[in-house]
Amino acid sequence: MRRSCHHIEARSIYKRRRELNEALFAKIIPVHEDRYYQRGTAGSLAFESAFDRELEPGAVLRYTDVEADYAQARANLAVFEEVWKRRVPNLPCPLHVEDGKVLCRMKPDARGREPYWEEHHDTAEQIVTN
Repeated sequence: MRRSCHHIEARSIYKRRRELNEALFAKIIPVHEDRYYQRGTAGSLAFESAFDRELEPGAVLRYTDVEADYAQARANLAVFEEVWKRRVPNLPCPLHVEDGKVLCRMKPDARGREPYWEEHHDTAEQIVTN
């Protein structure tokens, strides 16, 4: 029978480590208890991503703001793909950017079939309209 890790938590060195960790990185809060994530919506998160600040009453999120953020994300994916090809040349990259569209490499639905590319439909239009 194995002992649980609870006997370690009672030691003074473990308690000190926890104090130092919380002083450096703040207390760990489970996501389901974190108010920030509970109130987050696709729109508020898109606003924060576009403007590097939280949404405030009266703030306006325009399609052009979200589209600019998505354009940067697509550009980053192109860089990611190039780095993947250099670092993991024997495996195909799971993402591909073509004509401004993000394609995901999909697992074949049956044995013996080839993987295929499918457009990733998480677009700026969806964020603005949700």
